[in-house]
Amino acid sequence: MSKKIILLLVIFTIFFVGNLAFAQDGLVPCGKTGPDGKIVNECNFDQFLILIVKIYNYLLLIVAPIATASIAYAGILYAFYSTNDSKRKQAHDIITSAVWGLALALAGYLIITQLFKLLVTDPTIRSNVLDRVPFK
Repeated sequence: MSKKIILLLVIFTIFFVGNLAFAQDGLVPCGKTGPDGKIVNECNFDQFLILIVKIYNYLLLIVAPIATASIAYAGILYAFYSTNDSKRKQAHDIITSAVWGLALALAGYLIITQLFKLLVTDPTIRSNVLDRVPFK
């Protein structure tokens, strides 16, 4: 039954929470045509890096609630079955995995921002996109 609850939380997070934040801009901000039919914003490598930052933001929206739900589930498991050694070990493993997963997801922020600062050539794009990344 616990796997069903976790699966429902994952589905809810993916389809409802994440889509609310990214409904306005779209994934790639280039290749749009103006009223005269010409392309307004050409696609280049900087636009590709913007895509990577947006995908990271979306994945972070998914990872954080899943880690929180996993830790809450493990806490409930630990509280109700504290005398059962196997359940206590299972709860401990769930908490450890959730914390490591969240730490890796947040460490990805450092990697993405440093690569973005290194690779993006246009300073206006750099400042606009890095403002969208959480944890400034």
